Amino acid sequence: MRATRIILFLFFPFALLGQTRVINRSLQKQRQDSAYLYVGASNKLQIISPGKANSLLLRINGKLVPKTDSTFAYEPSKPGFDTAQVFTGNKLLATTIFKVDTISLPQAFIANTMAETMTKNRLLVNPFVSARNPDCYYEFYLSVVFFRCTIKDMDFRTPHSYLSNEMIAEIKKLHSGDSIQFDNIRVVSPGCGRAIELPDKTIKIE
Repeated sequence: MRATRIILFLFFPFALLGQTRVINRSLQKQRQDSAYLYVGASNKLQIISPGKANSLLLRINGKLVPKTDSTFAYEPSKPGFDTAQVFTGNKLLATTIFKVDTISLPQAFIANTMAETMTKNRLLVNPFVSARNPDCYYEFYLSVVFFRCTIKDMDFRTPHSYLSNEMIAEIKKLHSGDSIQFDNIRVVSPGCGRAIELPDKTIKIE
């Protein structure tokens, strides 16, 4: 029975919560109602209620969560499930069971994909290098500030997140089966002055 309730809370949160519910503002906008929390990060939770939401209290696993402005800052300690409850005084208004997960490591996306094989045309139409945390709903802002690209033993470096004209000129000469190596891919996040380096990426031309 408990397993059934958890599944219902995760995939149909409004059906059990009624009008009062808790959402995670730290998630990607389209995922804020998906009942996920992440370990190792501050999750900004907000109570959505037709009443006076500012006077409501939030407890997670029985402990009162501190409030800052309009959100409640919460950092889970381990993966699993956490139970969030909304109170007005001693009266329970709503319960949400959140799935708690870990944040995946950022990976390089070439031409907006993690694929390791692609057509030359796709790479030329989308000549960008970006960074994301795959299979993670937590909202991160990562900017690529440097990468090196090796094309047929020719090394190119750029302090940007897109292929340079020189790189594009060499890619146009490639044939099916040729490879492109991306390494020294460095990214930064707002508020963090230190760049981190992502795993190398090799793209094979179809």
